[in-house]
Amino acid sequence: MDTSIEKISNTPLLLLERASQEAGQAIYGKAEYINPAGSIKDRTCYSMITQALARGDLCAGDTIVEATAGNTGIGLAHFAQQLGIKVVIFMHQGESPYKISQMRSMGVRVFEVPPVPPSHPDSKVNQARRFKDRMPGRVWYSDQYNNSDNALAHHSTASEIFTEQPDIGGFAAAVGTGGTLLGVQQWCRAHRPSVRLARVINQPDSRAEGIGGGTPSQLLDQLQEDCCFFVKDQEAFRWMSEYQCGPSAAINVMGAIKLARLFQISVATILCDHINRYPHIKIQ
Repeated sequence: MDTSIEKISNTPLLLLERASQEAGQAIYGKAEYINPAGSIKDRTCYSMITQALARGDLCAGDTIVEATAGNTGIGLAHFAQQLGIKVVIFMHQGESPYKISQMRSMGVRVFEVPPVPPSHPDSKVNQARRFKDRMPGRVWYSDQYNNSDNALAHHSTASEIFTEQPDIGGFAAAVGTGGTLLGVQQWCRAHRPSVRLARVINQPDSRAEGIGGGTPSQLLDQLQEDCCFFVKDQEAFRWMSEYQCGPSAAINVMGAIKLARLFQISVATILCDHINRYPHIKIQ
């Protein structure tokens, strides 16, 4: 099998002028929505798949299983298609119908399960694990919440940011698996130790998907951020229209503004995906 797949290219780092005006400092957004499958999760999926192929954990004819809010499923499908590998996804009912439709159009088998707490036996993660154990043949559970290759993917994210703008003083991001913030933390601690890192926390009933869900994660356990900021949907979602980004990206922008104000520094964050993946979210 040809195991070469499309590589992730350097994405633009955009100066967010309105957010910068509000912060009184430069705010930059890394435009991850232009990745091949349209989100920051493409980096995660590329890293997890290529590393699994190199180890022999993933081979031709295998099936990938994952629990996700959707973007990881789309990313996995994008690269798996190039390798002739099947993908099975577990996600919560009520999450973006656009993502579900896109995955199914790519040949993904999607199970929509009730949105129960992560500790529940029938949570999407627990159902994905059971499915993996019961399915015949070779099945690889990519396990984005605990896969160190998830964080490894974002060493390049950090390197690209600070190569383009070496004077940026901070980085802020909301967390789901914790992979993005942990990867940036690992790179910064080695190469830019003075950079301030902020975890952005959203409200428990947030309409943003894929962040703040409380799923146990070995990646989250390794985070050593400098500070945390709480961001509500109603203060963040205005940035969805401004930057045509998804809800988690809008929360990231608001968190970056708060970090910039606190330390009087320029801050980078992630524009995770495009607003077109969330037609079901009405912006006030």
